[in-house]
Amino acid sequence: MLFSLFTLSRKLKSKKSRKNLKILLRTHQESMTWRNEFSQECNQLRIFTASSVARTTNSLFNASNIHVYYD
Repeated sequence: MLFSLFTLSRKLKSKKSRKNLKILLRTHQESMTWRNEFSQECNQLRIFTASSVARTTNSLFNASNIHVYYD
């Protein structure tokens, strides 16, 4: 995400449209709060997924097939 913002910023600067570029970034405290909440959600999901997979013997899914994306 940060890399894509950096790349976009460089492209826009090269087109001389720098003055219209506005990127909203979280403060350090907001960022840490978001990371902690997201980490807790992932841990809860991992526990739920692992217990579900363990209970289902002939399942088509396993924990390595499940990916979590936060939008």
